[in-house]
Amino acid sequence: MLSWFWLACVLAASTPHYVSAFPPGGSNHGGDSKPLGSHLGQMYLASLAAKPLRTKALTAGCVEMCGDALAQWTERRSHPPIPEPSPGNHHNALIANSPGHKISRLSPFPKWLDLRRMLGCFLDGTFITGPFLHFSYGWLEAVLPSHVARGGSMWAAVAAVAIDELVIDPIDVLFYLSFTSVIEREPVVARVREKYWPTLLGGLGVSLMLCPVQFVSFRYLPVSTRVLVVNFCDLAWMAAVSFTSHKSWIKPLAGAEMPNQVL
Repeated sequence: MLSWFWLACVLAASTPHYVSAFPPGGSNHGGDSKPLGSHLGQMYLASLAAKPLRTKALTAGCVEMCGDALAQWTERRSHPPIPEPSPGNHHNALIANSPGHKISRLSPFPKWLDLRRMLGCFLDGTFITGPFLHFSYGWLEAVLPSHVARGGSMWAAVAAVAIDELVIDPIDVLFYLSFTSVIEREPVVARVREKYWPTLLGGLGVSLMLCPVQFVSFRYLPVSTRVLVVNFCDLAWMAAVSFTSHKSWIKPLAGAEMPNQVL
């Protein structure tokens, strides 16, 4: 639903006929009655026109961080909380004495929230995913025009969606695993070997459900706004990718090790 909402916002803001129906000085009722979606869309388009790459990068970073937070919340719901240490319980004492656990108790964030992991996702979205999608979609529209205003065909839009799912997504997952492994201080090669295919397949299931949104984006939205729509589709996709890529770091909670939890 969130993806469809943002798609409607961008369509409304980027459609001249719709905007002209609401003059800048007010409406037929004497005030500014533009819907909230139109205001948000206009704000995004203004920032996009002034700083396109920076706007897409920061949007990607924030959405990727939110997707990881959603994944961590799902993990929290799927696994019982770690009990507080009690006398004679060596395992709980080990957890409580870990640096991440001590600092998280003084943090305004929930104790179970892995801040280092969220930072890795934000940096990956800002410096890797956002710029990568910016240039990828520009190149894709240049070699395979799919926008209806440019005379692109419906099959070109279908092909663009297929390229996005089968070429761009696999590259993005590889970048994500490599970059976040560095931030989380995990072995890059070992993690990529273990988690690449499960993570890619986990995200593919979400991507297939969002293919209609992708098709509308490639067919009817200008290239400049596609990254926004894809980013909010990626809120669910990122949650699936983050959850799958960290599965092996969830299981040790029942053992004697703790993943990094803070910066």
